[in-house]
Amino acid sequence: VAKCQGPHSDFLCGEFRESCKAVGPSSFGVQLWQRAVAFFAPNRSYRRIEYSHFDEAACEEGNAWIEIVHEGVWQQNGGSSAVLSASLASLTVTASSIRLLQERPCLTPVNILPPEQCFDAVGTLEAACPCNGTNWTSTDASAANISMDCASTEDCPIIHEAYLGKTRYFTYNSSEAQACFYGANTNQALAWFSPQDMICVDRLSYLSCIPSPLSTSSTALPMLWPVMLVGLTFAHGLRGIS
Repeated sequence: VAKCQGPHSDFLCGEFRESCKAVGPSSFGVQLWQRAVAFFAPNRSYRRIEYSHFDEAACEEGNAWIEIVHEGVWQQNGGSSAVLSASLASLTVTASSIRLLQERPCLTPVNILPPEQCFDAVGTLEAACPCNGTNWTSTDASAANISMDCASTEDCPIIHEAYLGKTRYFTYNSSEAQACFYGANTNQALAWFSPQDMICVDRLSYLSCIPSPLSTSSTALPMLWPVMLVGLTFAHGLRGIS
């Protein structure tokens, strides 16, 4: 944590990369992995790109099956009274988009599935996010803007309920080399006065936040929606598995 000590109001703007990590418990015999890149701008905007993979090797190779982009605004909320040399911030997601990178990704079994199981990602997304007939095929280079193409919660509940319009609060500290974040929470008291689960991420580029207040991070945003998509696939009787 010592590497993160510093004047946080100047050291968080820029681009950060999260290393590959397992996401949540294995579901239906499948362990998902994620990597992400986040950019925090001095004008209080932020952009985060998340990639989901079905095993660690695919994650390290950059062989993702789906991409989601979150955009939003941040606010710096002063120093932390609970963590020495840390600061407080909040983040609201205002737009999200999804792009399917593989139409039939293959699942890497953890314990109960036979090898080489693949599933119909297009059909799964059509069921999870109808979005007014959005074309989810990976040949369509454009991404569906959930906040625009899926106007109602019913059009894409996985994204609406987990991300859009939600304000998350968190504790962090930062330096020229990296930034460290405690888990974000929609409960302000838990996030600011009882922060848990700190992770640190490396900086790819640096921008001065001065004279703007410090940007926040989406690092601790939940990445459980791919797990929910896989669960939906299996809940529909392994539809499309071959």
